[in-house]
Amino acid sequence: MKTENQEIKKRKYEFAFILKTEDVSVVTKLLANGGFAVLTENPLEKIQLAYPIKKEDYAFFGYCHFEGDPAVIKNLRTDLKLNPGVLRYLLITPPFIKKPAWRKSESAELPEETKFNLPADRQARLADRQSSPAESILTNEALEKKIEEILK
Repeated sequence: MKTENQEIKKRKYEFAFILKTEDVSVVTKLLANGGFAVLTENPLEKIQLAYPIKKEDYAFFGYCHFEGDPAVIKNLRTDLKLNPGVLRYLLITPPFIKKPAWRKSESAELPEETKFNLPADRQARLADRQSSPAESILTNEALEKKIEEILK
């Protein structure tokens, strides 16, 4: 048992499913029984299946995001497998995207000691970028002319 000082570490999950009927309460009951909190829920969409699943040619596709205790996910998976209304499902944890604390602009000059650690082609590209003014955006006509010149 968990004491009051220990918090349950919740994780976020993404859940996609295909149901036999338009009754989404099947999924919401399973999530509620597991103690999961639904963050976002999208409406069901009727789709034609590429191949019959349990003799069904049409089904209802939906997905939602929820969070909850990772220890209970195994129980949710077994409940989904045993439920005849759920044809298929996919349960994933969205990838963690690490955001940098700060980011220099690409045109910012690198310190002198780091320039020597760069490969020669990277140093040349960096020097070209710093010495030349910002290139203007090409129009379609100018781009076509350049392509014609290259093809000649």
